[in-house]
Amino acid sequence: MPRSDPYHHSPVEIHNPGGRANWVLHASHVTPARLIVFVHGFNGKAVKTWHEFAYSGDVSEWWQQADMLFIGYDSLSEHPSDTAAWIRDRLGVFFPGGLPEYLRKSDVVLRERATDPYRELYLVGHSLGGVVIRLLMLQLAHAWRAAARLDVNAIPPEVMRATVRLFSPATAGFQLGGFKRLPLSALLHAWILVKSPPALRILDYRTNEALKNLRRETESIANAHGSEVDGLRAYILWARPELVVEHDDYNTDFVQESLIPVRDHSAVCKPRWGYGEPRRFVETGRQQ
Repeated sequence: MPRSDPYHHSPVEIHNPGGRANWVLHASHVTPARLIVFVHGFNGKAVKTWHEFAYSGDVSEWWQQADMLFIGYDSLSEHPSDTAAWIRDRLGVFFPGGLPEYLRKSDVVLRERATDPYRELYLVGHSLGGVVIRLLMLQLAHAWRAAARLDVNAIPPEVMRATVRLFSPATAGFQLGGFKRLPLSALLHAWILVKSPPALRILDYRTNEALKNLRRETESIANAHGSEVDGLRAYILWARPELVVEHDDYNTDFVQESLIPVRDHSAVCKPRWGYGEPRRFVETGRQQ
């Protein structure tokens, strides 16, 4: 497809050092106004989880003017805090400006190098990805507050003003499909604590002190600093029925209940024919 076609986004695989999972940038062929970063959930994949979003250029001009960065990480072995720190350290490569080598694929120039940085940043997470994004924003907040103690003129990093959209975030722990109410749930959770990946251990609803601290600190900083730290205030779209993660919200969030059509935990973030709510939610914060 010719590079002048504004509906087309070309995927460029970005190789990360240290044997980490690769990221994929879907670059618009026009100068983008915004960068949208997608973080998948437990056992998800960088692009597979969000497959239909990669073809959003034919939906609206808003999507045509967006670069989409799909984050790859090993959710089966990494601790969510480590994943958040890795994204925090690497995100500056792309936002607010991008590197020119990512605008070329093989010998084809995708678009001319932009002279202006992105004007907007969107962070989109599903399930465990919502926890990762929350941890990322809280890590940034802690770093900024530490700097402010040394310099009263220190301002929050631009990333902290990102717009955050979360699909059924696992920020209150998981349910294991309702298994927690079965008689064998104690044995099941004991097995999780001993054998499971770090992500599942931190999400266990009986031992999620880390999640309680994440909520408490996020709400406290968001309430104290208002619009300076908009990235701590998420827009949330919940699945219906939600049988995988606990349905709970921060008091600083903006929540949309999933009304029509019915979509479960794994499908709530996936646009399909007749189900355009995920795209509308990312773009506007509303499902309708």
